[in-house]
Amino acid sequence: GCVEIMRTLVASLSTALGFTTAELSPPHSCSLTDKQKSTLQSTIQQLSDVVLGSPATPWTELPEFLFEAVVEHVQDDRKASANFRLVCHAWREAHDRLVSALKPKGAPPDATVWKKFGGVKTVVLKGYFVKDDDLRGLTPLAATLTSLDLQHCYDITNKGVKALAPLTAITSLDLTGCSRVTDMGIRALAPLTALTSLNLFRCFKVTDKGLRALAPFTALTSLN
Repeated sequence: GCVEIMRTLVASLSTALGFTTAELSPPHSCSLTDKQKSTLQSTIQQLSDVVLGSPATPWTELPEFLFEAVVEHVQDDRKASANFRLVCHAWREAHDRLVSALKPKGAPPDATVWKKFGGVKTVVLKGYFVKDDDLRGLTPLAATLTSLDLQHCYDITNKGVKALAPLTAITSLDLTGCSRVTDMGIRALAPLTALTSLNLFRCFKVTDKGLRALAPFTALTSLN
């Protein structure tokens, strides 16, 4: 059945990556060449084609390091990432647990969705109709989120920037084109003392007075 087909595919993948059966047991990281990455992508597509839309399978024996390698490879490709999550429940859970970067098509209607992604370090929402309340929904990522890209989110106001206060692990924040943000919004960034990079390009309502509020940010090394 599907499970046996999946086992066969993973065995082929392991061989292609140069792993022996014995090497599949201990968790360890691997460095992938371009050829290996291509193999991973091809195999993920095969798996998706075989069991797309299938119910959960008992196939949960894929070693963690291999899950990590695959997730790292597909997370920048929205379609590949979605296909990976559709293989089975175990793969979906692995993806959500291990993915470190999310580039959704806007903020999810239900903010509790963010809670599934416990290891996310980067969120890119640029160019979408993101509202102030959507930023409040990012709070579940406070422990891990280090980079937030809000380029050209024109509807973001000072209220939205204030909602970022719990995200104290953020080191990089891009507010390019958030033209409704004013000096008050810059002052609202005060809790984000870990910031090393802040982009305020085309934030036309931010003045020198607002920039002076950044004086306490001693870790800041890049300001645009």
